[in-house]
Amino acid sequence: MWTSPPMKNPVHPGEIPREERAPLARGALRAAAWVGVATLADCLAWLGWQRAKHLGPDGYLHGPYDPWQVAGFIVVVGVIVVAAASRGYAKVAVVSTTLVVTLFFSAQGATDPRSDGLWPIGAILVAVGTACGTSLAVAPVLLWRRVRPRSETAPQEGRTPP
Repeated sequence: MWTSPPMKNPVHPGEIPREERAPLARGALRAAAWVGVATLADCLAWLGWQRAKHLGPDGYLHGPYDPWQVAGFIVVVGVIVVAAASRGYAKVAVVSTTLVVTLFFSAQGATDPRSDGLWPIGAILVAVGTACGTSLAVAPVLLWRRVRPRSETAPQEGRTPP
């Protein structure tokens, strides 16, 4: 696996110098913004337009989402986090997606006029489920990046790794 060049900071040898740290932070912020906007667009496209519950054949209220909406939402979130993880931003993708999905759910639960007040409990469950699900989605990508041959991971002359 590719290793970074020796650190140039003689005072703190394990610390990344400031001039090398700034581009990394900007890249992570851009990735967080991209993943957040894409996840919000996914939430709105699949889940944002249907808020009414419907009476099921069993006589109970169901919804507000149909199973096909949730399945489509999950597939697109999976594509988003895998794309970010393949570029080296797995942690950023998991955190950003979890925050956006939880805030989206919380906003819908808090503004629902028929809310029974239990939406904070649901928000906690959504946060845990989203974090676990996105972590499972990026795990194969992280494993693949770790075990691929060295020639694929070594940076080219004059380029920095992702």
